[in-house]
Amino acid sequence: MKECHNTQTKQLINEIKERIENLKLLGLNEQDIINILTSNPIQLSPLHISKDYRIFLSEYNYLEIKMYPLTKTLFFFYLRHPEGIRFKQLADYKDELMNIYKKVSNRNNIEDMKKSIDAVTNPNKNRMNEISSKIKEVFLKHLDKSIAKNYFIMGKRATPKKIILDRFLIISEENFK
Repeated sequence: MKECHNTQTKQLINEIKERIENLKLLGLNEQDIINILTSNPIQLSPLHISKDYRIFLSEYNYLEIKMYPLTKTLFFFYLRHPEGIRFKQLADYKDELMNIYKKVSNRNNIEDMKKSIDAVTNPNKNRMNEISSKIKEVFLKHLDKSIAKNYFIMGKRATPKKIILDRFLIISEENFK
């Protein structure tokens, strides 16, 4: 390796080393990192959903992705709909959303749950955009954007929103589909 004369170059190398260590802490092994650095395709982790609806990324040291029940409800809903659904059409899916919410939530107050679903499905409110941002944020907290984008809800304005993760990468102990 050439000797580094430039302070900026040394700084950049140290930053890269630090980021590589962070990748290792997230569960990537050296071969995964080499694949990333040599432009080989990124190896996505299967998304593992446990019987109690906890979410893990099995290839990243079973990293648990934690979400609040309403956020998790919308995440599971979009996993069920690979074709995508526009936010303004969510009101057509209230029953399905409520059924998912009942499963993932420990709440007993059905009226409060209905209010939450009504707020999410109301096209005049921004609640769904907020929840979509929370889903994105939780994945970006743990993963590089190039990987995380496969796991969160995406879509251009006025188009169907979807999670682009290949469904064969979803492993569910409880059939949520």
